[in-house]
Amino acid sequence: MKSFILTVLLSFNVSLYAQDADCNCCDSPHQAFDFWLGTWEVSDKEGNPVGQNQIDKKEEGCLIEEHYSSLDSGFSGRSFNFYNSSLNQWEQLWVDNQGTYLHLRGNLVDGNMVLQGEQQHEGMVRSDRITWSKLQDGRVRQLWEQRQGQESWKVVFDGYYSKTVEP
Repeated sequence: MKSFILTVLLSFNVSLYAQDADCNCCDSPHQAFDFWLGTWEVSDKEGNPVGQNQIDKKEEGCLIEEHYSSLDSGFSGRSFNFYNSSLNQWEQLWVDNQGTYLHLRGNLVDGNMVLQGEQQHEGMVRSDRITWSKLQDGRVRQLWEQRQGQESWKVVFDGYYSKTVEP
């Protein structure tokens, strides 16, 4: 009887361990960008609707995939976002239908996700920095800034996301 109980307890513990081991992206660093998940209407800072964005978790929670489309210009793009455990930081790869690509890296800074990267552009180094901030009213602000060389940062996009559907 003792061996039967021991076998059952051991099987239960192995089962619990297997459940935890199956979830490779369930820790806090992998969930730091979850505030951006959902279906969103995107507006400019004056409140004018400019686009729609769908952000979903894929690959058993290890990937955040974005699908953005503007309301009237035909502009669209996608990003793949993931927590790189080897580097202890988030990465984003963005590609759009205008040929723009970004490869950004970063982490949460004071509750805001801040990703930054550099690309060669027209013979110069172009730096991009995007900050996502969760606002108190439930919206998310996305501020994309850019600079060439050592110039001052200039705002490329200042969007406000209002959730239309929960993730």
